[in-house]
Amino acid sequence: MRIDNQFWRPTRQSASLQWTTLARVYSVVWCRPRATLHLRQLHLAGAGVLALAHGGKHNSKEAIASGEWILKHDFKDYNDDTPVYGRRWSPDRYHYGGVLCSQAMFQLGGKYWEQFFPPFATTLLENQQADGAWPPERYDKLFGSCYSTSLCILSLSVPNQMLPIFQR
Repeated sequence: MRIDNQFWRPTRQSASLQWTTLARVYSVVWCRPRATLHLRQLHLAGAGVLALAHGGKHNSKEAIASGEWILKHDFKDYNDDTPVYGRRWSPDRYHYGGVLCSQAMFQLGGKYWEQFFPPFATTLLENQQADGAWPPERYDKLFGSCYSTSLCILSLSVPNQMLPIFQR
């Protein structure tokens, strides 16, 4: 796989590479001779916002752009793993994405949190099973509902700020 140089920029402060914009944090770019395919996934968008927040880049233009993108590609269809962008199938991870996006939108605060969390929490609670669990994703059935339930609880607990690393 070849990564186009416009998406990567070496930093002088570190030997590692950084994304030049958060738009590229949540994009997996596959460059082929005749086509470039961008696959954007919610869990990666959330991870990008969190990476910026933990790096002290709260409310940067890149984080705001990702927040806007997350709001446009919401979690209303419970347990849906349909790719949100592109034709090539690359499943998004609903529960994992929910945890990361909940944390990310909480970090952004304001309209991002207010527009994201109430509908997401409602969707989760409407799909909770009678035994208190949430059904597993298509690829996590091997683990039963333990994994999905744990991630849903983490998603719903974000406003309580029980995990110190995610406090604002």
